[in-house]
Amino acid sequence: MAGNPVYQACVEAFFYTDSTNVYRPEESTMVSLGTGRSIMPRRRPTWIGSWLRWVFGELLESPGEQQTEIAWRHFVREREANQEMIFYRIDTELKEDVALDDVKRMGRLREYGERLTDLIDWEAILAGTEEEFRVDYEHKRFPQYAKETI
Repeated sequence: MAGNPVYQACVEAFFYTDSTNVYRPEESTMVSLGTGRSIMPRRRPTWIGSWLRWVFGELLESPGEQQTEIAWRHFVREREANQEMIFYRIDTELKEDVALDDVKRMGRLREYGERLTDLIDWEAILAGTEEEFRVDYEHKRFPQYAKETI
């Protein structure tokens, strides 16, 4: 289980496929699609129950960036310049915190998603020429690849 399974997908594709090496990083384009993230600061809790919810919430926030960094390190940065995997991370900045089980907010999340799709040039991504969402030396942190859509 992973908050952002991009690294696990790379490992599965590049190391655990059949022995013919069908998938190779230098011939691949990886697109990691985020589900949105709120960057609004959370209030510090005053008692143990809310404190534990805060701690676990913070721990679950980081996997998206952590997995993006690890995938970039292992399959882009460490490879020769002309042998690197093309890697994109696409996400949106949520203006409010939305719980994973808050079905009443599905319409709002859909709005975020629909507006984000308007910003994506899939032809350029598949051609490897899109630069806005590309993960590289300067763009591998959430605020750098996330787009404000609402």
